Amino acid sequence: MRKMIVLPLMVTMLFVLCACAEQELANMTTSEGQGYAAIVWDDRAYIPYCAISKRECGEQIGIVDGDKEGRVYQYKNYSTEQWIINAYTMDGAILYREVNVTEIPEGLESEYDWNHE
Repeated sequence: MRKMIVLPLMVTMLFVLCACAEQELANMTTSEGQGYAAIVWDDRAYIPYCAISKRECGEQIGIVDGDKEGRVYQYKNYSTEQWIINAYTMDGAILYREVNVTEIPEGLESEYDWNHE
C-alpha cells in the first residue's frame, strides 16, 4: 500500500520541479545606431521607442550582452518580433520597437527623433 502512494507522489514532485525550471534566456547584443544603442536579437534590430512603467513588463525573455542586470521582457500581448522592453533592475524601463514596425500601439508616443523620420 505504501509503495502505491510513494510512486504517484514522486511523479508529481518531479513534474512540479520540471515546471519550475528556469526558462533559457536569449542573449541579445547591442549595436550603435544613429544616436542610439539598438538591441539585436537574431536577425532583428530594436530601437528605443519610449519610457514605460516596469509594471508593463511581461515575462523575461532575455538579457543584453551577457549582463544579468540588463533584462529584456515581453511587452503586454504584443509579438516579441515587434516590441520588447529593456529594463535594468535599478533603473526604469524602455520600450523598443523592431526597426520595420510602423503600427504603433494606441497611447504610445516617442520623443526620439529617429522614430519620426
